[in-house]
Amino acid sequence: MAIEKTVLFGREIFKHMSIRLIAKDLYRIINEVEKLEKEMENAPFERREAMENKLRKARAEERQIRAMLDAKKEPPQRFPS
Repeated sequence: MAIEKTVLFGREIFKHMSIRLIAKDLYRIINEVEKLEKEMENAPFERREAMENKLRKARAEERQIRAMLDAKKEPPQRFPS
């Protein structure tokens, strides 16, 4: 049996990941986004552009992981027979 996987931001995400693992990954990226936002407040002008790029990528990853978690939480749809 082949394992279905997706590559997300350079990391393999398996389609059959548990909700717990996805939530753990979401927690990690939320903390990373918050850390980057705080660092940007005090960052010198020269580093701002690079930090903005990192923050943009981290926010995009957060949105994708949140969407994966939301999709896992939805009950499977049943079709009428």
